[in-house]
Amino acid sequence: KDNPIDSGNHNHKGFSVLTLGDTVWVGTAAGINKGVVQGDCINWVGHYSSWLNNISGNWVIGFAHQEFVNKTRLWAITWAADSEGEFNGLSYTDDGGKSWQTTMPSGYSEKVYNLYGDSQGIWAAAESGLFYTLDGFHWEKYLRPFDNNTGEELLSESIMSVYHFEQLGELWVGNEDGLAKSYDNGSNWTVYRFWEGNDVFS
Repeated sequence: KDNPIDSGNHNHKGFSVLTLGDTVWVGTAAGINKGVVQGDCINWVGHYSSWLNNISGNWVIGFAHQEFVNKTRLWAITWAADSEGEFNGLSYTDDGGKSWQTTMPSGYSEKVYNLYGDSQGIWAAAESGLFYTLDGFHWEKYLRPFDNNTGEELLSESIMSVYHFEQLGELWVGNEDGLAKSYDNGSNWTVYRFWEGNDVFS
């Protein structure tokens, strides 16, 4: 659909969805919407934006969540849209959207492309690399994946996707150069490039 006229509503442009039980979170070009599924309908109970609710930006391109003993933390990838004061970063809530915190893995405004969280911490795949945090405030950056056995490496600093298989201890990352897998939280990597015939799942 065409863009709305000046001062129109960009909240119809959906970029991301996450469901948790009967709650659905939808990210748009104008913030975050929270709804509760009731039969065949959704009762929209909240809308959160950078103007009113302290998320970093109104262009919401992804979600992730973490389950802790006494809370669920919802993360949103929140890019700057078109309003003054917005910045590219991450936003999260521990109380179902009542309050929001913002954080920037690299310490400055840059696009995060993908998130993955488990019961301990969360990984952020971003323009300048892969980051990890336990608390949402203090971030550690990984070195760019390099395979000591083959000499292969992911040449681009940017990381586009990340996944952690908690049961097997596998950390996977991907970008335009290929895939990398680590069993020791990034100390050693196996790197797979597109011209290799290796079975990436072996």
